[in-house]
Amino acid sequence: MTRTALTVAASLLLCASCAFGTTWIVDVAGGGDFPTIQEAVLTAAESDLIEVRPGVYTGPLNRNIDFGGKNLTVYSSDGLEVTTIDCENLARAFYFHSSEWTTSVLEGFTIKRGYADEGAGIYCTEFSSCTIRDCIITDCHTTLSGFFGGGGVCCTWESSTCMYDCTLRGNTSSMFGGGAVFMDGAEPTIEGCVFEDNEAAISGGGIYVYYNADAVITTCTFAGNTSAHHGGGILITQADADIQDCTFYGNTAPGLGGGIHAYESSPMIARTIVSHSIDGAGITCSGVALPSYPSIYNCDVFGNADGDSLCGLYYDNLYVDPLYCDPTAGDLSLCTDSPCLPNNNGWAVTMGGIGQGCGDCGTGIAGSTEETSWGIIKAMFQ
Repeated sequence: MTRTALTVAASLLLCASCAFGTTWIVDVAGGGDFPTIQEAVLTAAESDLIEVRPGVYTGPLNRNIDFGGKNLTVYSSDGLEVTTIDCENLARAFYFHSSEWTTSVLEGFTIKRGYADEGAGIYCTEFSSCTIRDCIITDCHTTLSGFFGGGGVCCTWESSTCMYDCTLRGNTSSMFGGGAVFMDGAEPTIEGCVFEDNEAAISGGGIYVYYNADAVITTCTFAGNTSAHHGGGILITQADADIQDCTFYGNTAPGLGGGIHAYESSPMIARTIVSHSIDGAGITCSGVALPSYPSIYNCDVFGNADGDSLCGLYYDNLYVDPLYCDPTAGDLSLCTDSPCLPNNNGWAVTMGGIGQGCGDCGTGIAGSTEETSWGIIKAMFQ
């Protein structure tokens, strides 16, 4: 049984009192109740399950999928590796705007080639939310007419969307949030996700948290994301964020914050590694009308192009090489002798979102308590 099927089965067992209804089968090959996802959604009733069989789902009834206010579970029977929603650069995949709640679930899909003004992969707005679990959202792009963006995901107007164990890769925004945008009272929970190689034409390469949003971001990885201005990994503007146990590596922002930038915001950043930004300092803050005063503790900030100095309230941090197992191959797990593991630091904590992945490294660039020479860092990659 696949991971997705096991998760759904476990949910059913744990929720014996829930009134689950009919299970509808979607099969692009014609072996189920419907050949398209939207047809199944239109027929389904509240709390029904929609099981999607393997295949590539294209065409108008497999994009702009609208739950119509019903809280449904749409899941793949065999997992994201073999179940793809291809929007063909014509529209987004899912649109939540009719007061759906986090009991509206998407699980086990690869969503690709979405195209829309906002939220080119998934868009949640007007007090509507969903839960996205074990999905890949890739190669989605916002249009030039979009105002805020969100190449992969956009959540606004009090959305409380949850994302677990998802990968947002290679998405682009013509404005903000190459990977995702959360704004206007949105309160997302993002756990165990990877934001990789996303790009924002203005700011917020991985994620943009904006205006009264309050994001909880834990055990996530941000690698290779690019912003034209601020916040290569994350930009937080007039909003709040709780960033814990995350890893930032090789992100780019020529303005401020190769890893994280806070503008008129005071996020909490704990047990997080911010390293090797290709352009921009590790963590920065600024403000005009209001100061930014993040709380930063038990973090390792190292090897960022424009330095590792911190701002706001910061204490009990490291400025040393985190000792990744093989970063050039994309392996950001930690060597046994990494200072980011609990046996090797004075606070007995694990920093970063991945944990130990190999034996001793015994090498690395000696750390410092202040700025780090970018010339030394670049030499690692030559």
